Amino acid sequence: MASDIIDFQLERGRHEELLGREDVMAELDELLVGGPSRGWVLVKGGPGMGKSALLAEWLKQREGAGLPVPPHHFLRRGVEDWDRPEVVKRNLAAQVERLYPELADSNARPETRLRELLQRVSDKELKPRNERLVLVVDGLDEVEGEPGGSNPLPRFLPHALPPGVKVLCASRPTYPYLSWLEAQAGLHTIDLDGERWAGSNRNVVRQYWEHVAPRFVPPLTPAFVREVVQRAEANVLYAVKLEEWLRGQPEKKRRVELLPRGLEALLEENWARIQELPDELGGVVREGLGLVAVAREALPLPVLAAVAHWKDSDGERFLRVARSFLLEEPAHEGHEKAWRPFHESFRGFILSKLGSERERETHQRLAEQLCRWPAETPGRGVRWSYALRHGVTHWLKAGRWEQARGLYTNLGYLQEKCRVAGVLSLEDALMSAAAEGPGKERELPKILHRVVQAESHHLRTEPESLPLLVYNRLLCSRWAKKRIEETLFPDGLPAFRLRHPVKTGGNERTLEGHGDGVTGCAVTPDGRRVVSAS
Repeated sequence: MASDIIDFQLERGRHEELLGREDVMAELDELLVGGPSRGWVLVKGGPGMGKSALLAEWLKQREGAGLPVPPHHFLRRGVEDWDRPEVVKRNLAAQVERLYPELADSNARPETRLRELLQRVSDKELKPRNERLVLVVDGLDEVEGEPGGSNPLPRFLPHALPPGVKVLCASRPTYPYLSWLEAQAGLHTIDLDGERWAGSNRNVVRQYWEHVAPRFVPPLTPAFVREVVQRAEANVLYAVKLEEWLRGQPEKKRRVELLPRGLEALLEENWARIQELPDELGGVVREGLGLVAVAREALPLPVLAAVAHWKDSDGERFLRVARSFLLEEPAHEGHEKAWRPFHESFRGFILSKLGSERERETHQRLAEQLCRWPAETPGRGVRWSYALRHGVTHWLKAGRWEQARGLYTNLGYLQEKCRVAGVLSLEDALMSAAAEGPGKERELPKILHRVVQAESHHLRTEPESLPLLVYNRLLCSRWAKKRIEETLFPDGLPAFRLRHPVKTGGNERTLEGHGDGVTGCAVTPDGRRVVSAS
């Protein structure tokens, strides 16, 4: 469905001009356009090595050649729901359907929609015409973690690629679940931290400084440029942020011996400047950076100010000092600016400075201010949307189990969450509650998760039916009516409901597709699939 497609133009626009990298781009073209008919290409490298810029440039070049833009997704932690596995699959599937509308299946299950669609496209379009379809996924290491610490990559990446399908993706090399991807057949890796690309990395930084040096007043000297290229340690993000800082300094402070060496040192130096601020201003800046780092999406300045209880001018003071750590983007509905960490490595740096206890306290502060339900503001603005998408998560991370329970047992909240964020987002919230809550709190979210999972085919199109479906399922699971009412229906039971339990079987999912009765089933020898006949 077109409504499932995420517009990444703003994210792609952050990488307007790629300097250098002709060698890497040629390698990508050779691996993706030519070569075997299917396979994986992984671009990996540390923070600031330009992985996202490479993927964005490859998309731009395809578009510039008059070709359809390949289906793509930029995983970004703390940006709406871009880091959720089910959102990645839904977005990619919708983009593939836009390319091949005649192969879309309106009754496809969310879990299998992308995999089955890719197989149909392969069979009917790619193999007969010897064509390629490339999926682009940036930021594997930024995907939302799984409850219990299991690998999230199989949740959104295909387990196997059909002929004609290739996947281009990027990640930090330290991401612990990359071993799953590196074990896939037909994987080619471009390791930007490796010796092969060391010259390419230095060339990018050199071209960047040669590009910006004449724009300074007075222009930066060639000797200065040579030294800052050395201090960048081939890190493009270092070059970008150092240039930003230098532009705000008088000429007498543009001395190479005063410049930090490497991205980590640059971040440490910026943090040290914050520590040297007067107590009041330093407290405002540290508080604001902590909120931005812990928040699950970019937040407008008025919301940050309300959560932090700042005075009238504190928000602007915060931005003046902390801007080097921040990325500006449009807020909901484009009415105002919102702020998040400039780069995921910046988020990690800030959280390391906060410490686990301060991080937990910040989760609690965000929960108390933004995640109460019903939302304490008129209309359906930022707070209303934020509470629906992230309320359970923040209360859980804050260790406030009763408040989390108040949300995941509120059927009105769950119904609205299902409608706004989707049934898989609802399933994930219940799974998190079952995994992270104390022992006595885990049974109920587990049961509710099973109910939502079993009825997901109805809830996708009729989220308003959730209270009735929950009641009927629990009744058929031998819950007493009184227990159901006391636990989940304090305001009364649904008007139309089962009077007596019926046998529902042990199904976890309802599979759709046949237009008539099923006459036979067979299980494949490996036990992973069931083939049905009608």
